[in-house]
Amino acid sequence: MWNYLVWVFLAGLLGSRLLSLTNDLSALARNPLQALLSGAGFVWYGGLIAGAAVAWLLAKRNRFDFITVLECCAPALALGQALGRVGCHVAGDGDWGKVTTVSWGVAYEKAIIGWPHAPGVLVHPTPLYEFAGYMAVFGVLWGLRRRDLPRGTMFALYCVLAGSVRFGVEFLRVNPLAGLGLTQAQFIAAAMVTGGLAWLFWRRGALLRGLAAPAAVVVLALGLLALPACNSRTGLSRGQKAPDFMLSRPDGAVRKLSGYRGSTVLLNLWATWCQPCIEEMPLLNELAVDYKDRGLRVVGLAGDDDPARVKEFLERNPLDFEILLDPDGQVGTLYGITGYPETFLIDREGRVQGKYIGPLPAEGGRPSAELRKRIETLLGG
Repeated sequence: MWNYLVWVFLAGLLGSRLLSLTNDLSALARNPLQALLSGAGFVWYGGLIAGAAVAWLLAKRNRFDFITVLECCAPALALGQALGRVGCHVAGDGDWGKVTTVSWGVAYEKAIIGWPHAPGVLVHPTPLYEFAGYMAVFGVLWGLRRRDLPRGTMFALYCVLAGSVRFGVEFLRVNPLAGLGLTQAQFIAAAMVTGGLAWLFWRRGALLRGLAAPAAVVVLALGLLALPACNSRTGLSRGQKAPDFMLSRPDGAVRKLSGYRGSTVLLNLWATWCQPCIEEMPLLNELAVDYKDRGLRVVGLAGDDDPARVKEFLERNPLDFEILLDPDGQVGTLYGITGYPETFLIDREGRVQGKYIGPLPAEGGRPSAELRKRIETLLGG
């Protein structure tokens, strides 16, 4: 068993790192060895998948009953996840949630990866939400340990309950969307829930259908709880004060939105992988040059997860306006954007006076008369 545990642990460590690197393939391509051994960036589900695969292979080799192994591990997996999230909360490793005004919001000002928000900004402490959820899962599984349940029940319930917790919390976390409005973790969690429910229904008869029904209710409840989080992301309305933020330029200099107070700001959120964003860069550059002397400041927030790509882009395409780095998309979440590009027109007092979802309006490849008129009105003539 000691050999078994060591190999499963190493496989889980490697799998968690590899799944993390799928979100930064450019870094893996540039220097595979350094990316693998950097010591930063691990994803739980990658460890679960790789660890389970190696556990299955070793079970066959050592003639262990694999289902029994899974049953033994199920409560400990939930407990391990819960304790791990305490570490995430204490260290501030980027697992926090979206900006919020709830009284229990947290500012991770000493986060090990850096805190991207201005002073006074609070976010959902999603590591603590997950801690509570996984502890509840552990409690359920631990309470069932002496029940005479058919083999496979404990692990199937772990998949359903733990997957439901993660699927729901992801609506409040700041993670890039992988498709269909869901994150990578939500797709994996949904697969876990589906697989667990399928096992309970298909293999275990009427008794377990009674257990599966409450689990399905939990999934539905989490989905309903997530709706307010989804609906709250409606973006900023006209006249609302633009939330302050603090970001770095590619050269390391730090800028705050409040530092542009007194100027009209055209705030453009973009990314190098977004083709419409690239196509509208000449329009932004033209506006920056034409209205610079009248007090307009065009500011681009690059949402790429790898700042090196932004630097490479700027070297190939010099711009006449300032670019700031928003690798975690924190400002995009703060401003409630629905995708890239999205542009906000902010007046001298720091209030939103206009918003463009998608590319800026253009006529003949140049900024439209309507856009220019709105800018000139804010500039005072």
